[in-house]
Amino acid sequence: MKRVLQQVYGIVLIGMQLSCQAAEEPLVLVRDGQAVSVIVVADNAPPIDRKAADVLQDYVKRMSDVALPIVTAADDPEVTAVWIGSAAGAGADVAGEGHVLRVDGNRLLIHGGRGKGVLYGVYTLLETYLGCRKLDQGPAWVPRQTTIAIPGDLDVHADPALVYRESFYPAAMDNEYLDWHKLHRFEDLWGIWGHSFFKLVPPQTYFHEHPEYFALVNGQRQTTQLCLSNPELAEVVTDALRERMADAPEAEYWSIAPMDGGGFCTCTDCSRVDEEEGGHQGSLIRFVNRIAKEMPGKKFTTLAYTYTANPPRKTKPAPNVYVMLSSIDAQRQQPLATVSTAQTFRDQLTGWGALTANLFVWDYTTQFTNYLAPFPDDRNLQPNVAYLADRGVKGVFEQGTGYTYGDLAELKSYVLAKALWDPNVDAAAVRTDFIRQYYGDAASAVFQYLDTLHAAVAETGAVLDIYGNPVNNRNDYLSPERIDRYSALLDEAEAAAEGNPLIAERIGRLRLGMEYTVLQQARLFGRDRHGFLVADERSGALGIKPGWRERIDRFVKAADRAGVTELAEGGGAPSDYAAAWETHLETGWIPGISVDKPVKLVHPFMPDYPAKREATLTDGMAGELDYSYNWLLFEAKDLVATIDLGTMAPIKQVLLNFLDDPRHYLFAPTDVAVAVSVDGEVFSVVGTTKPMPSNGQESLAQRRTITLPGGGDQARYVRVTARCPGQFPAGFSGSDRRKPMIGIDEITVR
Repeated sequence: MKRVLQQVYGIVLIGMQLSCQAAEEPLVLVRDGQAVSVIVVADNAPPIDRKAADVLQDYVKRMSDVALPIVTAADDPEVTAVWIGSAAGAGADVAGEGHVLRVDGNRLLIHGGRGKGVLYGVYTLLETYLGCRKLDQGPAWVPRQTTIAIPGDLDVHADPALVYRESFYPAAMDNEYLDWHKLHRFEDLWGIWGHSFFKLVPPQTYFHEHPEYFALVNGQRQTTQLCLSNPELAEVVTDALRERMADAPEAEYWSIAPMDGGGFCTCTDCSRVDEEEGGHQGSLIRFVNRIAKEMPGKKFTTLAYTYTANPPRKTKPAPNVYVMLSSIDAQRQQPLATVSTAQTFRDQLTGWGALTANLFVWDYTTQFTNYLAPFPDDRNLQPNVAYLADRGVKGVFEQGTGYTYGDLAELKSYVLAKALWDPNVDAAAVRTDFIRQYYGDAASAVFQYLDTLHAAVAETGAVLDIYGNPVNNRNDYLSPERIDRYSALLDEAEAAAEGNPLIAERIGRLRLGMEYTVLQQARLFGRDRHGFLVADERSGALGIKPGWRERIDRFVKAADRAGVTELAEGGGAPSDYAAAWETHLETGWIPGISVDKPVKLVHPFMPDYPAKREATLTDGMAGELDYSYNWLLFEAKDLVATIDLGTMAPIKQVLLNFLDDPRHYLFAPTDVAVAVSVDGEVFSVVGTTKPMPSNGQESLAQRRTITLPGGGDQARYVRVTARCPGQFPAGFSGSDRRKPMIGIDEITVR
């Protein structure tokens, strides 16, 4: 591949030079392996100018083995020179972090705006005009040339459309990738970032002596949020910020924002403000404005998220307050401009835009519950950024998989980087350029794979939910039949990459998503064709498919090589995944006389997580600690499930599994009762239990066994009633838009 790219870039460079000669002579930096130019920086050049000069010198040497001298003045006015930053002189109208590249006679002038503008200019020169590429983290690709020339009519003026640009993927953890693609990292811009209330007012420090600083919830002061109407609290937060600012004077933004969850204050004063403003965003904006007024020279950010997402009726954010609006509720199979689930977000964007010119957006580009699940939203990324920029948004945080590898991470990161700098970039050309270069000889098969994946989403009307899972998509774009087609295309890609370890490694990362999907769906399919269990041909006994443990081991090793450190936002390393599978394999399936028997529910389960619908409760398969696999969820409703055994049978035990996962609003039922019936009309309660109350932190499956007294009863029908908690436990900080849920995965009758 390297030789092919060298030939391609050689042809491009020759063509560029010939074209320039027709118009204006090119500016030659290196000729036939000899330096014919120098790099000039000012005597008192700032560090960023010197870094830009060093980067240019380094890459020219990588290309040609020639080190251009870096000087502080051009002694000979006739010598060809690249003038960097302040050495290039004044007069360039460069806004923000923009840059100008301009050939003036025998000089290439590289001007930069504030921050890293001049360095961005050097990287633009390297990529656009010298053919270098930084596709991912790690070393950049550099074409080898004995002659290096710049177009003689070069005159580029580039200003970013957004003042804040972040693509949160592993590649952006590479400092050079960050600078090359002109991205930011929130740690570098913010003194305090994100959900910051308790960073400024730690409950462990203040709650004991000043409970009045914290939210009044259900009549009690609780450490869920802050009481924003408390006059002393504003002083406490202001003092905390001043102290932090003294330690980080270079920080540009400071966050004053609620914690991630609900539990907002309902005291008289907060409630009065919220009533006036049409929601809890009212007390938030007034509070942030109060602090911003004390420090007019500083910039403050806050979050328009969940219960603070709507714009206030009366109060405008102060001039030095930036509002970061979340698009969390939007599905991703279509762009934000058109997908129906983004209508509320679009309305909020319009509303906030009418109140402030300082609007940021927190956007999402992965499936947070399953980072590796195929999630083909890559063609919507640039349209989304363009839509936001067109509506006056000044900054965008594109939250991907963060520090861990996820599906299409390299491609998404690259496309986002280009779009965040230039929202109107030709995204199709960017994607094509990336795939051809990144996958080399395997690019054709990769194009087919992605095209087939996108077509399947459109054809099946599939939903791309950032909190979904590949099991929910088993009947549309991730059906087993379609997975076979995807896998065949990835096989072609692997064959094309044979003999090239680097490309083979990249294809291996690409197919991780399909292998993960097969494994995850197998947990639900269980005894079915695509499950992990198989019946012995002679005895009929169920056992684990031959080679299944080995398949899991291969996946885990491949995930480790790819840099997967967690499989979901909630954590879980590949080694943890292997351990969970081993537990599942040891459990196998749960036999009982209720297996495959029909179930009737009084109240409907949550349609977002249908598993196998009612059959989930009698499929013989135990759920694990992930609510989205093989569990039925009931929100603010009791479980009332009746199993018809089909015939009278002696019933001795009923085994029940409930999920306790407070982070996802799932709690153990308050009480459980088992009743039996002969005719399905008259039921007698034969046993009760009270699952352990939640500890509010850990996720666990609570197994309960009810043994019928006296050796059991003869019955045909079994009814299980599990009461859903009527309210969240004291101190729970979940979203106030949600209600408590219960989850059950199996009712086993023996």
